[in-house]
Amino acid sequence: MTRGRLGRFGRLKRVLLASTAVVGVLVGGVASAGLKLNETIQCYPSSEFAAGAMGAARNSSDGTQYILCSLQGYPGSSATQLYCAAVDSAGNYCGCSSTDPHLIAVAQSMTSDPYLYFGWDSTSTCTFLRVQEDSYDSPKQP
Repeated sequence: MTRGRLGRFGRLKRVLLASTAVVGVLVGGVASAGLKLNETIQCYPSSEFAAGAMGAARNSSDGTQYILCSLQGYPGSSATQLYCAAVDSAGNYCGCSSTDPHLIAVAQSMTSDPYLYFGWDSTSTCTFLRVQEDSYDSPKQP
């Protein structure tokens, strides 16, 4: 009778060890599945700089954050206007505009989920724009 109990305990122990090993492999697999960031929008009005991922802003739970760059033009006008803006979770606004063709070309390279960096001068004219696309920023969710 004692031997039967030890036998069942031994089988239970093997099942528990096997289950623990499987969980360890699964958790380890998730942890090493690639770098994933979910950063918030960064808006620094006094430093004339803003940055953030569109996906992270859209997926944020605060309902405040956003970041964008848009282009607009008018019939009969040769100038296309670039406008970039961001609001962080504290409600700080950052924004700039430009008609510089080099910055407009960078904005035209955007897809739906970029990480944007932009800066401006004392007249709120955009001084740089960087559109970065990478694997570690979250895509936008509905």
